[in-house]
Formats: sequence, C-alpha cells, structure tokens
Amino acid sequence: FYQQFTPNFQHGDEVIVQIQHYINDHYQGKLSNKELAELSCLTERTLQRRFKKATGFNVNQYIQSLRVQKACDLLESTTLTFDAISFRVG
Repeated sequence: FYQQFTPNFQHGDEVIVQIQHYINDHYQGKLSNKELAELSCLTERTLQRRFKKATGFNVNQYIQSLRVQKACDLLESTTLTFDAISFRVG
C-alpha cells in the first residue's frame, strides 16, 4: 500500500517554499544538504530544522518521497521499464 505524496507549499516559510521548488525541479540529480543550505543562505542545521517544521519531512525524506511519487506516476502513465524509470527519477 502506497500513500500518494503531495508536497505542501502553503506553510508560510517562503525560503523553504523556494527550496521545495528547487528540489522539485532538480530531484533527478544528486542533491546535498550543503548545496540546499547554500542556496537558501542558511546553515545546514537551520535548513533541516525549518524544513522539517514547514513540511513534516526532513530534506532527505522529502526528496525520497518525491522520487517515489514520480516513479509511481511514470509506472502508471508510461510503458518505460523499471530501469528507465529508476534512472529518470534519480
């Protein structure tokens, strides 16, 4: 049983919303906490704390959940192989 992942952008933390959009646009590649912290002008610890408070997920959980959701979407809507889907979603 899999529950659909739907990102919440309505939490009011504009910096975290910007990071969420960045993750949504770049989830296929390697994303590090250090890179995301630099983009947000926050320390890694502050980014993690604010991200968890705003979304209910830590950064890595969010990325993993997004990738799984994108893979499920591709499984349902395409005839791509598992290998192709896993490569496509990172």
